[in-house]
Amino acid sequence: RPSTGAPATTTIIITMGRRKRKPGKIKNDVLSVLKILFDVGSSLKKGKEQRMSERSEKRLAERGRGPFLFRRLGINYWTYLWAAFLLVLSTMFEGITMALLMPLIKYFTTGDKTVVWGSPLLKNLKESMPTAGIGSRPLIALLVVLLGAILFKNYFSYQGITLASHQAREVANRLRQTIFGYFLTRGKAFFDRHGQGFLQQVLIGFTQDIAKAAVDFSRATQAFFTLLVYIVIMITVSPPLAAICVLIFPPMYFASSSILKKIRVMGREYTKAHMTLGHKISNALNGILLVKAYSNEESEKKWFAFASDRLEIVENNMADKRSVIAPLNEVFSSLAIIALLGGITLFLSRGDPGKISGYLVFFLMLRRSVTQFNAIRETGADFSRVRGHIQKIEELFEDRFEDRIQSGEKEFEKIAESIRFENLSFSYEGREEALKDIHFEVKKGEKIALVGATGTGKTTLVNLLMRFYETKRGMIKIDGIDIQDFSLQSLHSKMAIVSQDPFILDASFRVNLIYGLSRKVSDDEIIAVLKNAELHTLVEILGLDFEIGERGVKLSGGEKQRLSIARAILKNAEILILDEATSALDSETEKMVQEALARILRDKTVIAIAHRFSTIKDVDKVVVLDGGKIVEQGTLDELLKLQGKFHRFWTGQQFF
Repeated sequence: RPSTGAPATTTIIITMGRRKRKPGKIKNDVLSVLKILFDVGSSLKKGKEQRMSERSEKRLAERGRGPFLFRRLGINYWTYLWAAFLLVLSTMFEGITMALLMPLIKYFTTGDKTVVWGSPLLKNLKESMPTAGIGSRPLIALLVVLLGAILFKNYFSYQGITLASHQAREVANRLRQTIFGYFLTRGKAFFDRHGQGFLQQVLIGFTQDIAKAAVDFSRATQAFFTLLVYIVIMITVSPPLAAICVLIFPPMYFASSSILKKIRVMGREYTKAHMTLGHKISNALNGILLVKAYSNEESEKKWFAFASDRLEIVENNMADKRSVIAPLNEVFSSLAIIALLGGITLFLSRGDPGKISGYLVFFLMLRRSVTQFNAIRETGADFSRVRGHIQKIEELFEDRFEDRIQSGEKEFEKIAESIRFENLSFSYEGREEALKDIHFEVKKGEKIALVGATGTGKTTLVNLLMRFYETKRGMIKIDGIDIQDFSLQSLHSKMAIVSQDPFILDASFRVNLIYGLSRKVSDDEIIAVLKNAELHTLVEILGLDFEIGERGVKLSGGEKQRLSIARAILKNAEILILDEATSALDSETEKMVQEALARILRDKTVIAIAHRFSTIKDVDKVVVLDGGKIVEQGTLDELLKLQGKFHRFWTGQQFF
């Protein structure tokens, strides 16, 4: 919550907040990685600069680049430099190989041994060798050096590309972990806005595509250095011919650039198609019972086929455009070769035919230069393809909706007096206020029941207490301290929640029970808790290590709810939130569980959301909500005597 008069600025670095807090480091790291690897020369930077404040730009420049970034991500900065150095060595030996081909060809065409030793490399080699040895055999010396250059070139190429590829995959891995960590820092509003299918697609699909582009980048780096070496050698052999050949690269560049722009535009469609497909998969699989209950399998197949076909069309269009790059460059290179042959013919008619070896090598390097140029531009096409992925990730990290739940600095230890809700109001994005000026107090050890029709803000109230959402107006205080001042970890360690739709991990009973606990828990303690939750009989049959399936699919609704109750009891939290905690239990089991809870929760502070009034007989106070406002509050007897809203709810149910 920004203080009065303070601008709520949401940029690459979060600077909003009532208190001075450290800006989100995770976000800076991911954006910087994306920029360093994929955003060189991109026009996206212009739009981003318009959204940044000068302060944020300065921080990004100071913290987001260079060795500092690599240290922050745990990546060895020097490994990249070493990989680049190995690739440069590889291209140097490639140049040596090309240079040695000229005396070799000239030796075969003229039979003159002096041309071998005329090469600067072999001349120095001859002077260092004994006359009777290999120095008297120029062809063998030339072949040995040539073979050595080829071996060294490929060795350094393998080492450089392998090292760079490993580092690229490591960056993708760290990026994936950082994105996941970023997700965990978001509030529930973030997950309300972004579907599960989309977030999974970002975390797995998008990062895999980016990793592939990053791996290709290492090969493009080698191609770039090799192209430079070829151009230098061609200039050395014949500057006029080199000038003719170099002229083909600008039209090749501009022609391929127009194609890359089209691929970049289609990259956004590619990302949308991926998102749509992920959404369809998530809806169908998460709602498989609904699909089967309505016999909607055929419709789901058609919808999925439509989304999958759309992705195929976009992929084919991008692949078609990418495939045009090489043939288009081939056309330009063929024109250059024709011009080159004409120039060679002209020079040979005026000069020494012995220079034909240099021209043949020149011809070979031109062909290979085009290949290297194609590799560079095709890598650019791969980057353009994932541009939409990068934009989506950047949008997530811009945090325009201020979804981050900031952790305070104080440690919450226990309640000494009370929990107070003071003038609390809250609204979900694009909707009317769910809570309006809520004000009440829960004293230490009290049991409070929240009562009201569906949609009156009961669950919203406890979500704000758990800090799943940030309060916009008003505040919640514990012992006079705003809960935003407490660290999230210390606050949540003293709270436990049991919802009417409990989430069960795809794991064993044991893992589900001890989830999130930092202390060691003995089997005896677990069994005691299971008995209180009336679940021990089932666990004795199946065993604590029995795998209960995704979302507890092997358990009944009541068994899942009792498991959630047992987990909350085992946490031994000081504040317990019960959101229709026994709604899935039969009357007899509910009565036994309620009796056990009454014993265990005797000294706890409890906030219970209730629709079934059989669960609130023993509460200390009832708070009645209607339309997001508190309309009544008091003891059970006081509200019944009042004969107001609660009395009408009460008379509609007959439990005792």
